Amino acid sequence: MKILKIPYPYKCWLSISNDPDNTSEMAWEELNNFIFDELNLNWANSIFPVNRNLNLPDQISLETHTAIANQPTDTIHTWGDFVHSGSQGFSRIEADYSLKLLNKWNINPKIWVDHSRFLGNLIHGKINLGGKKSHVDASGIRYLNYEYTADMIHDLGIRYIWDGDLTPIIGQDRKIRFADVKQIGIKNFLKSKYNNNLLEKIKFEEYEFYSFKRYGKWKLADILGLSEIITEEYLLKLISTNSFSIIHTHLGKRNPNQKDKGHIPQETIFALKNLKRHIIDEEIIFTSVSKMLDYNIIISNLVIEKERIYFNSDNIRFKGITELDLAGSRFSFVNEKGMDIKNIEVYIDNKKSNNFSIEVSKKIMTIIYE
Repeated sequence: MKILKIPYPYKCWLSISNDPDNTSEMAWEELNNFIFDELNLNWANSIFPVNRNLNLPDQISLETHTAIANQPTDTIHTWGDFVHSGSQGFSRIEADYSLKLLNKWNINPKIWVDHSRFLGNLIHGKINLGGKKSHVDASGIRYLNYEYTADMIHDLGIRYIWDGDLTPIIGQDRKIRFADVKQIGIKNFLKSKYNNNLLEKIKFEEYEFYSFKRYGKWKLADILGLSEIITEEYLLKLISTNSFSIIHTHLGKRNPNQKDKGHIPQETIFALKNLKRHIIDEEIIFTSVSKMLDYNIIISNLVIEKERIYFNSDNIRFKGITELDLAGSRFSFVNEKGMDIKNIEVYIDNKKSNNFSIEVSKKIMTIIYE
């Protein structure tokens, strides 16, 4: 047997990693009504726990707009918006307040995404203090870094961190083709960051995480620009690559060229409805970012021995994997030798599991955890 990268019968896996910048209450409600209620997309939100941005006083956050807690949430856009915050600086004290807010509303994010020029960033930008306990000046004097919060991020349960850049390659975890090399340029191609893996291990002090790639273009990272990213051409190419893609955008950011009175332009409504058509046709799996990343970790640590399938912990995201971690997931295998499914045994961290069902289509066997 051999596991299929994408569960059968789907051809690829897509998600959207949204940054909540510029999202007003009106925009949030319109997005909620369209994405969650009308389209019923299987997705999770990204939030600011607090907003201290003086230029965007109406930007929603969990602190001021608690209806956010009613949506599925798997990502925090740092501890909050502390850019343009005037005398309201940032330190571990502010992170502790944001942490208490998340705990109050029982929000357990798995993903951290750096924000703009926030000093507490881990990767993105030029000055990233969030992952460094201390710094040394030119004289060799060491100072404590009060913006360090990698330990708090880890203790919160976050295990995935955006790698701070955007990839131009459609489809991660696949071989790079000649057309991809032409697109990114030979010099950039030779850089290690273009290995095109969706996930890479990364460490801050003694805490280990995974970094992940996002696809897109900076100039198109708004609600109108999204329609120029999720085109039919993009979707068909992603389908043809049999791979994964996480789109970067700002759903709450309105483009100055927009003419629509409503927040979501007609072009983006059409693009998302077209995406929904591919989902219904079982060509594209669309889930939260965390669901996609968890699935990749699980299959990366899966072992097949004849008629036995072992789901193993990775010791970063999953210290001990359980049936609950597999709930709502499908795992498809090519059964080339036509083995009798009655002989299939599944083990989760070496404990036998029986709470699954099996579907068979031609030579493909799919294990389903409800």
